Amino acid sequence: MLSIIQQINNKTRIEVKHLGIITRFNGVDVPQTRDFIKITCKKYLHNMLKKHNWLPKTSTPDPIPLPADPKYITILEQAAIPPTMEAKTQLRQRMGFNHRQVIGEVIYLMMKCRPDIAFHATKLSQYWENPTEAHYEAL
Repeated sequence: MLSIIQQINNKTRIEVKHLGIITRFNGVDVPQTRDFIKITCKKYLHNMLKKHNWLPKTSTPDPIPLPADPKYITILEQAAIPPTMEAKTQLRQRMGFNHRQVIGEVIYLMMKCRPDIAFHATKLSQYWENPTEAHYEAL
């Protein structure tokens, strides 16, 4: 390993340093063993849920994912948008979080290591500018 780094350093202006085995990079956990390398966002997700006070208080089952049922999606698509900026602000305060900020956090999570939530993240991001209570609840 060190000989490879030395060969790279002989050809570049910026020195490459051996920092050991990576365990976290850019919000992604990288547990490694002799047999595998795993990429997860467990710590990022835990910190996100903790920041928004969404961690379960007791040992409850995992949250139910957003249904991909066409009837549910129709409800999201036809939800009435708050008519004024004041109504949007009141909704955000009542729900206790900024819809746009959490969508960004979910999209980051999706891009890094949770492609399975792509449909849900994309669908909810369509209401980025004018979320309704149904969109907040879905998120």
